[in-house]
Amino acid sequence: MFNMRLMKVRRGLVWVVTLGLSLVSFASLSDAVRMEITAALEDGFYELAEQQIRSNARDVDGELDLVDQALLAHALWGQGRFEAVLDEISDASDDERLRYWVARTYMNLGDFEAGLARLEGDQSVGVMAVDRLRLKGRLLVELDRLEEAEGVFLRFESMAESDEAMAENAYDLAWVLRKQNRVDEALEQLRKVEAIAGGELIYRVRLLLAELLVESDADEAGAIFESLMKNVEAGRVYRLQAAHFLAEREMERGDLQASIRLLEQTIDWIDTSVGRVERKTELAQLCQKMEQWELALRWIEAAQVEVESRAWALRLQMQKARVFLGQLNFKRAEEVFQSVLDVSEESSQRSWAYYGRGQALLELGRPEEAAYLFEQAFRGNKEVELASRALFKAADAYYQAERFEQARVLYQQFLKSYPAHANEARGMYQLGLTSARIGFREEALFEFERVVELYPVDALAVESMLRIADVWIAEQQWEKALATYSQLERNAVDAEVVKLSRLQRGLLLYALGEYGEAERIFFELTQSDQQSESVLQAIYMRAFSVYMLGNVDESLGLCRRFIVEHPDSIWTPEVLFWLAEQAFNSGDFAEAERQFLRIYMDYQSHALSEKALYQAGRAAMRTRMFTVSIERFSELVRVYPESVLLPQARFSQGDALTELGEHARAILAFEEVLKNFPQHSLAFAAQGRVADCQFALGADQPERYQVAFEGYRALLERVNLDRELRLQSLYKMGRCAQKMDRPDEAFEAYMQVVYSFLSEGLVRSSKNLVWFTRAGFAAAALQADLENPRGAIAVYDRMVEAAVPASKEAQQRADAIRDRLQSVGQELE
Repeated sequence: MFNMRLMKVRRGLVWVVTLGLSLVSFASLSDAVRMEITAALEDGFYELAEQQIRSNARDVDGELDLVDQALLAHALWGQGRFEAVLDEISDASDDERLRYWVARTYMNLGDFEAGLARLEGDQSVGVMAVDRLRLKGRLLVELDRLEEAEGVFLRFESMAESDEAMAENAYDLAWVLRKQNRVDEALEQLRKVEAIAGGELIYRVRLLLAELLVESDADEAGAIFESLMKNVEAGRVYRLQAAHFLAEREMERGDLQASIRLLEQTIDWIDTSVGRVERKTELAQLCQKMEQWELALRWIEAAQVEVESRAWALRLQMQKARVFLGQLNFKRAEEVFQSVLDVSEESSQRSWAYYGRGQALLELGRPEEAAYLFEQAFRGNKEVELASRALFKAADAYYQAERFEQARVLYQQFLKSYPAHANEARGMYQLGLTSARIGFREEALFEFERVVELYPVDALAVESMLRIADVWIAEQQWEKALATYSQLERNAVDAEVVKLSRLQRGLLLYALGEYGEAERIFFELTQSDQQSESVLQAIYMRAFSVYMLGNVDESLGLCRRFIVEHPDSIWTPEVLFWLAEQAFNSGDFAEAERQFLRIYMDYQSHALSEKALYQAGRAAMRTRMFTVSIERFSELVRVYPESVLLPQARFSQGDALTELGEHARAILAFEEVLKNFPQHSLAFAAQGRVADCQFALGADQPERYQVAFEGYRALLERVNLDRELRLQSLYKMGRCAQKMDRPDEAFEAYMQVVYSFLSEGLVRSSKNLVWFTRAGFAAAALQADLENPRGAIAVYDRMVEAAVPASKEAQQRADAIRDRLQSVGQELE
């Protein structure tokens, strides 16, 4: 038997012996030793193979040659000693065998980019070409570069040396097609593979085939899964997977009981205690969904019998405690959660245990203790789902315990920490209630009004309107209480009270969008002979209502007349600001600037003053008065050093300086945004602007191109970077690299834009189209400059495929290159 193995090894070692003889500067192991080592590797005795290599190497004078290094790499890899492979094997070697093992090691370490980098270029020729090519395809799949992976697997088809290799490759190709959502093609491929596959592969093929058929032919998919599940020869792994699919199907159908029956059958197929514990836990969870609490407890207890680790024991205790909550057995739940807290050291688990025990105590009528536990859950883990829920629960519990000061602080923290949360409206409402209970009625009113404004169709809006009336009643401001407006207007003796009540009713109707009714009320108020502030407010609010009803000219006329007739009214700044906004929005930027400046100059103590100054600077920019706009923004920073508009002012100042060509000064403005407001929404854009300015300065100082390049790269590393800004940064990185005569880096950056646009399903906004088009043409031009016409054509073809406005131009350019190639007799693939 051993001799037969050696014969097989000799056939596989032809390349080893032949190539090893040429490396005379290195020592080589003998052919006989190599055959023994290779046999050990084939049999999976990797440690033995390493020992043979090292012991025989001591008898050889000099370093191991490349052939023997490859054997050593294989031995270390087989032992899972991936770091040792990288330490002992030259990463820089061009040897095809070593490149394969280094790349495969990087793949096992999860560094797919590094692995792929070792397999750059054509891998279809040379030693281990088949292995290298398939490895490259798998790395591309891991990196989600599916089109490239597909190309590699298709190339492999022409090289496959056996039906087994052909079938494996065809399966990989089907997997890639599936990931590209090309389901029909994937199914066709799998049908072909099914006809030639044998051994373990046939079960993988059928699993994937059934999975793809679920949507189009559920009956056939189910039949395949059932066949696999019942086929003892398929082995437990594939039978378990098939059973899992069938169980999921039953869950989707809502038949949890059928799912449970299926999973129960599989327990005896699982040959590890951990696997059985996992399955029993899954069954317990299904029972919980069905509210079969006793059965869930039985499965948890069955799992606890086989538990071998502390981690699993604690997980099962947590699940048991949740079952007790479901049973409304709060006392028992509180005790089990506490048992977890007594021994667990894992922060996330402790947080959930605090939260669960808090729930139980709250139900047991111990809200203050519950609040403390919810706070512990929040502070112990910042996971958004748990943290936000726990913080809100803590505030609620303190409210129930009538600890209103603590509740108020926590509601405020919740609203600040989790804007746009699903419980935002409830948080505002509860903060209003809490503030009212401790006498902060103005704050309470503010919160209730926010609910009404931001969630007008929510049921809480109705409750908030009632609470608004309660607050104003407590303040004896009856005119501001919606629930009492009509009664006040009917019963009040004082005409001013009636007017004020009507005004508040009109304002509320306006806020709710009832512009016609609001305009009627405001108009009635304007007929009064007495020009009180309430009447003056009614005058301009009538103008706003007329505008919202679509009568723009009449509205503008009313507002202008108001300014002339009532220059000293407290409402005049608001009317002026509204007029300025209308001028700005209609494109009359000079008039807008004049009106905004009037507010700033004449009403500096008004709340709108700083905003008006900022808007004046923006209006000046729109008329290309950049020096003037810079002065406006600088004045805002000087006069209002605590303004919330400082980030926008500095950013706009940087833009204006850029327009004037003062890029060095612009960099200072943008860097101030980054330094002082790193979390502001403009921070990303400011970082990009700094790089843009560095690029512009590169015209006179070429070293600036590298600074710009690093700036764009740093921006790309930011979390939550907008996709459009990502495309823009990649394109500009390519532009920098091109300026520095680094065409490979430039091409890579341009093509990342192209591939991202094509593969990520980006919105085809005008900005995204701009960067895609620029990057595509730039990449093609680079290929043309590098005398690679086929590369240029490939890029143009991608642009044509994208079906964008520039596709026609790309097609023309591609056709022109093809015509030139044909004219000189070149053959295109």
